[in-house]
Amino acid sequence: VLEVYDVNEDHFPDVLLSFPSHTDRGFNSLGLSQTSVSLTALSGANGTVLWSRTIVEEARSIECGLGGLSSGEKPVCILTGTGTFLATFNASTGDFLWEMSPGRLLGGTLAAPAVFLPDLDRDGVVDLLLMTLGYSQPEVSFLLVSGRSGSPIGGAVKHNITGEGKLIGPQAHITSRGAVYILFGFGNIRAVALRDIFAQANNRDTYPPALQIKDPKWEQKRPINLSELLDIYSRGVEYLRSLHIPGRNCSDLLIATRTGLTLLGGGDLESRWQINLQDILSAPEPGFFNSDGVLDFLLQVKSGQNMKMVMVVDGRTGQSLWSFKFQCHMPGSDAASLWTSDGKSAFLFWAENPKLGINNSISSAASAAGAHHRLYLLHPAYPTILLELANSTAAVMSSAVGIKEPEKEAFYITMATSPAMEVPKNHPGPLIVSKLDIRWAVEHSTAVQLGQAGGGSPSEARRILSKMQFRRLPQKKV
Repeated sequence: VLEVYDVNEDHFPDVLLSFPSHTDRGFNSLGLSQTSVSLTALSGANGTVLWSRTIVEEARSIECGLGGLSSGEKPVCILTGTGTFLATFNASTGDFLWEMSPGRLLGGTLAAPAVFLPDLDRDGVVDLLLMTLGYSQPEVSFLLVSGRSGSPIGGAVKHNITGEGKLIGPQAHITSRGAVYILFGFGNIRAVALRDIFAQANNRDTYPPALQIKDPKWEQKRPINLSELLDIYSRGVEYLRSLHIPGRNCSDLLIATRTGLTLLGGGDLESRWQINLQDILSAPEPGFFNSDGVLDFLLQVKSGQNMKMVMVVDGRTGQSLWSFKFQCHMPGSDAASLWTSDGKSAFLFWAENPKLGINNSISSAASAAGAHHRLYLLHPAYPTILLELANSTAAVMSSAVGIKEPEKEAFYITMATSPAMEVPKNHPGPLIVSKLDIRWAVEHSTAVQLGQAGGGSPSEARRILSKMQFRRLPQKKV
């Protein structure tokens, strides 16, 4: 688990990570090597350890810098575990501010990272929603938690849901009218009004200011039997992404399924477009590829054995703007995008050699263990040129991007395991944490010509793109 955040407030983003580590306590009663889990902050400037703590279980997520979690001056992060652990901590020191008692989950386990909500208990700090799973899949519970203290805001609210597939969400969605819904499901997307959860949790029908609004467009999705669960999408959902467009008060919903991609309007839930695609390998990565001001999406799609198609889809129409096939032994690696000062985006993705044609096709003989994974940069100004920024035989477990605000520079962090290091069974292997400054990497990159030259040479692409200035894409607040 990786998070990029300015821990020591030196205007230089640092790296927070959680990982299992071997202890010297030998073996437990089952003969398995004992491990502990570390929560560590590394300096973004030089990689030194700023602080480190031991935590009780592996982390599912670390989230920092979302605002509103503390009314004081100290920077606060929230950590969600893979079992029952939930806590906030001071990012500067690693000291825990509060830990939620596992008993609050009533025997369930945390299904996903905590969801940030508006301030429900009126203490000036944003609050949280937890989703827990019971012993059987159909039983899920929602628990509202104070962001200031970690105390429950009312009791748990249980739902029995149907569906087959991976867990989707939960995530909060604010409609164009200001109503708040929680989206979740198993291979499908259901919605429940946050005001309904609040009313049940507190056994009352009076609401805080943030929950006064109903949205008639969304309420039309409520079944005839007046069930609290609204059916939003029901066909093999794999990924759900909420897309905030600067200047708009409502995010659209991008839904990737086993058979395609659909964009729903976040205000009216009407389909904007739909395309058929088989086997999308990772979450779509939004960014600006053309000049219409609408977010486009980079997709990674399976295209045969140890092959994938990387493509960019027009966010306005769903049409393909760019595509190319690559050999790939690390198919599930996430892509990333960086917003540049000219309003476009630079896209980063991992692949191996591109397939350049019948007479220059790549070899399929490389094994996964010996494959060289290459980090490519694609910029819309040079669509026929890829820049190889780095390569590695390590398997990337997690990655993140960060922005150095004063210099308008970007960097890319990876956490990987090395296949070259042999480790005993049931023993956590060594981790490699690497940082790559993007402008430096572009300047020293290897250019790959994908087709007939047009719109600039490789040397020109390196020279121009090494001067890119990066910005943070504005985030929608809770």
